[in-house]
Amino acid sequence: MIDDRKNRRPTVIIIDDDQSVREALKGLFESVGLSAETHGSVKEFLAADDPEKAGCIVLDIRLPGQSGLEFQEELAKSNLPRSVVLISAHVDVPMAVRAMKAGAIDVLSKPVREQDLLEAVNRAIARDAARREEKH
Repeated sequence: MIDDRKNRRPTVIIIDDDQSVREALKGLFESVGLSAETHGSVKEFLAADDPEKAGCIVLDIRLPGQSGLEFQEELAKSNLPRSVVLISAHVDVPMAVRAMKAGAIDVLSKPVREQDLLEAVNRAIARDAARREEKH
């Protein structure tokens, strides 16, 4: 049987409560050939998640319900860790350190420079691919 997951483009999952940010980031990622999907909250993402989907998560730190930082720490401890890039208009050093200790690829301040975000996402996708390769 052919494993079709390897043939799929990596997907950047965007979780941000600001619809204009979600749409702008989706357009940015699709403009460089990446697949992208958007969610307005962690709860919305979890309802639709496919853990086998390759790629990474771009996650806002301040979200309604569960914060992005709490969710990222949960993901890091799970059986299905995901590569995460955190973004926020409210980043401070302790928050960034906490996120990096929990395995975040990067923590970027909004407004995010497109090139910085694309580089972080490419690192996150590469780490996700390497982790998936180790499992097989």
